[in-house]
Amino acid sequence: MPHPPAESARHPSGDSARGPASAAALLLEQLPTLPARLGRTVLIAIDGRSGAGKSTLAAQVSEATGGVVVELEYLYPGWDGLEAGVQIAADEVLAPVSLGQDAVIPQWDWRANEWGRPLRLSPPNLLILEGVGAASKVIRRWSSLTVWLELGEADRLRRAKGRGWETYEGHWEQWARQEESLLRREGLPQAADRILPG
Repeated sequence: MPHPPAESARHPSGDSARGPASAAALLLEQLPTLPARLGRTVLIAIDGRSGAGKSTLAAQVSEATGGVVVELEYLYPGWDGLEAGVQIAADEVLAPVSLGQDAVIPQWDWRANEWGRPLRLSPPNLLILEGVGAASKVIRRWSSLTVWLELGEADRLRRAKGRGWETYEGHWEQWARQEESLLRREGLPQAADRILPG
C-alpha cells in the first residue's frame, strides 16, 4: 500500500533471527551467486503485503550495494491500481532495461491524484523492485531472486498506523482486497524464491 514467522522450510537458512536486518544479511550473502536475467542487470524483487517491511529491506540492500530501488508505490495509478501498476513496471521499466535501454519510469502523484513527472533510469548492475506484486509472474521472468516478506496483519496494521495513518484510513480494506485477489492468482507467497520474516 502507498505510504508518506521463521523463514519458510522451502528456503532453509539456518538463521533464526527475525526482521528486515536479518533478511538483508541473507540477501547480501546470496547476491554474488545471482545470475543477471534482466539483460545485464540483476533484479531482486521484494514482495509482501502492506506494512511487511519491503521498503526497509530494499533500502538496506541498496545502501550496502549501491543498487537502484524502484518503488511500485509510484507506479500504481491510484487506490484501485495495484494490478495496473504491476503491468506498468513490466512494460515501462523492466522491458526496456532488459534490452539495455533507458527506462522512463512513471510517477504517480498521490496528492494530486494524477501522473507526475517521470524519472529516467539507465540499466543498473543491480535493480531492486519493491512493492506489492513485485513477485508476480509477469516480473518473475526477469527476476534473479524473488523475496516474500511475511508479517501478520496485526503487526502490519500497527506499522501503518505509525507512519501516517491518515494516508491509509478509508483505503486499507480496499487495498487489501486487491492484494488478496492478486496473491491468489499469482500463487504467492509460495511462488517466491525465498520467504523471510518481515
